[in-house]
Amino acid sequence: MVRRAVDPAAAPEVFRPALQAELPERPYAFDIQVQLCTDLERMPVEDLTVEWPEQLSPFVTVATLRLPQQDISGPDNLEKMAPCPSHPGGSPPSTPRWATSCGP
Repeated sequence: MVRRAVDPAAAPEVFRPALQAELPERPYAFDIQVQLCTDLERMPVEDLTVEWPEQLSPFVTVATLRLPQQDISGPDNLEKMAPCPSHPGGSPPSTPRWATSCGP
């Protein structure tokens, strides 16, 4: 396992250079984890500054993001990673959030 400190404020783009350096060497997997609210008094859902104690709600893995070993340094990959063009201000209100995508 490689541990790398990445400071998002250090440069306009910090994650792409880190991935360009690491992905040609090995694949990566990231666990996506959530905590479920078990006590609204001690775990308010409207106040993002309150840290939820793991003793009340341990992290639960809900998905794994797998990035295969690959070279992403080419300019064609940068174009594929560019943000999607979207409706001004986001998707129209009648469009469900899950229905919007950048893919073909």
